[in-house]
Amino acid sequence: MPRPKTEKTERRCLVCGGTTQVAHLGLDICRACTVFYRRSRDRKYACRSNSNNCPIGDGVNCRKCRLREMERMLAAHPHKTKLPVVVAPVVIEKQEPITELDAGDHALMSSPSTSITSPPECSAAWNTGTQFQRPLLAKLQLCYRSLCETRLTAEMALRKEPPSPLAVVDGDFAVLPATYLTMESSNKVFLTALLHFGAAAFPEFAAFTSEDRWTVVTNYFNRFRQFEGAYRSDKKFDDLNRVFAGYTMYFCPEIVEHFWDDCPNDVANLPEAKRIMEAKFKRDLRVSRVGLRRANLHHEEFLALLALMFWATEGLNVSDEVTRTSQQYREAILKELHNFFRFRDEQKMDDYAARLGELLMFLQVYEQKSVALDQHFEVMRLLNVFSDDTVVYRITGES
Repeated sequence: MPRPKTEKTERRCLVCGGTTQVAHLGLDICRACTVFYRRSRDRKYACRSNSNNCPIGDGVNCRKCRLREMERMLAAHPHKTKLPVVVAPVVIEKQEPITELDAGDHALMSSPSTSITSPPECSAAWNTGTQFQRPLLAKLQLCYRSLCETRLTAEMALRKEPPSPLAVVDGDFAVLPATYLTMESSNKVFLTALLHFGAAAFPEFAAFTSEDRWTVVTNYFNRFRQFEGAYRSDKKFDDLNRVFAGYTMYFCPEIVEHFWDDCPNDVANLPEAKRIMEAKFKRDLRVSRVGLRRANLHHEEFLALLALMFWATEGLNVSDEVTRTSQQYREAILKELHNFFRFRDEQKMDDYAARLGELLMFLQVYEQKSVALDQHFEVMRLLNVFSDDTVVYRITGES
């Protein structure tokens, strides 16, 4: 006999006034406000009205007062509150998960940010005004989300003990330390996903020759991976020496001892490779995390930088068509960034030239990081831990 369906009751979110059918954080709080809280609870905002007493309810758009109200509610109901728990580190030698990635964390990584609205009176993230004023950024949000879902699903399927499909959808899985072979699989998935991302986000890209598409994506690969990994890590890891390697794997100095355990190259100089890799992690991972944490990027700024990095084609051996398209998209992205700043009135950015300059500096920073990583891969090849078939080494020579 079929089980009768349970009728879900719609409730009003105590914070923003929106409807919700599920209680989050133990209270009648909607998913959007829950994601906002998890993302913002360790950050400091300025009150939009300078009163520290903005009205809460339908159309709430002061982040400081919204966060204050949520903290007040949760403090009043401590027995109901269920916050994400970071599991204490375990023994690395066993290659067990160090931390859990819950559904809320995955939502932060793949969903559009709650700050997408332009005019203050707009409360829906996907309103007509936003799409009209910033259509490219709106499209990039959808394509980035699809990219995240592809990487998540593929990396889960490639695990030796994949979680159930329901666990993957609910975000009930562990973030694992990266190894040589898991990174090889992840990078193949990532390259395929980036080709789809380029074609979905930029229709002209799909019409390029296969050679041009491959050149653009392989040039983009290391910049994207380092920048996006550090950006997502700032949402997940308190430890500044830890950064996402794939979508569901991480790097930190402590994993180096066993990173090469599954390396198939018998003649590899593993002791020297471990020494160099550990030194690089100790030197570079924290620097990347600190720089992005200081910048405190809005999701729209993050997406704009991703797109500008994608079209950084200067000096590449590509057709004139690619060069023209790159210029057109860079101009369009910068125009939408200007539009974004103009409507971010709660930031009081009357003069946003300094902020734009700060963002554009990331293009140079991650270009340099990409070059440095290519040099690191060349050293790994000389030590025989990378072979000519290693994905990241092979595309380094092709890009």
